[in-house]
Amino acid sequence: SKGGLLFRHLILKNFKMYQKLSNTTGFRWIMLGTPWYGSYAAVKTIIGQSNTLRNLRFISGFVSTKRLLSVFHKYPGILEMLPLNLTNQQLVGNDALDFTSKEVWKDIYDNLDNNNNYKWLTPPDDQLSNVGLLKSEIGKIKFGDIDQLIGSDIYLDKSKIYYIAGNCEDTPYKFNSNDHEAWIEDIEYKGDSTVTWVEGIPEKFSDNNIYYTNSKHDRLLDDNA
Repeated sequence: SKGGLLFRHLILKNFKMYQKLSNTTGFRWIMLGTPWYGSYAAVKTIIGQSNTLRNLRFISGFVSTKRLLSVFHKYPGILEMLPLNLTNQQLVGNDALDFTSKEVWKDIYDNLDNNNNYKWLTPPDDQLSNVGLLKSEIGKIKFGDIDQLIGSDIYLDKSKIYYIAGNCEDTPYKFNSNDHEAWIEDIEYKGDSTVTWVEGIPEKFSDNNIYYTNSKHDRLLDDNA
């Protein structure tokens, strides 16, 4: 899935190179559960509730959870996958928070950390600013019939791009909190356990080039169906 994000970065930074690749014979771009608009799994990691964090804590011996979170909260690879909520309103309506905003993170932390019981840290302001810039850039990428630039918008030939979407029982899709705790709510059978279809599949993508498989995010390459 990360490969799709790297290709997206190439398009934003060097569209001419992408055009050159796209014009080669037999070119196809296949995205495997790419979180095009982010994933709430990133939020789940930052607030210390992901299985990845638990597994790392288990195998890391004497490294504390707080120490691990002090790395994760500023790790670009995680922050760049924060949900951008450019499309997630379809699932959560007006409850979609702007996770690129330092004020949103501060409000979450202040509301929860009255007794200094939380181990996680809010993402650095400069990193959030970078994610905010990325959010505005992603909105420029659109899908059409040919690869071309029109003004500041980048149009991609959608006939050459494919998306493989996994299907799993539970996928994180919504942030909830009260005075005592924060948690990520799951949605059933509308994502691959990490990325929801709404956040993963780009808008105006060709329906004919979307394929669904009953596999989890980390098993999409294993499915030969």
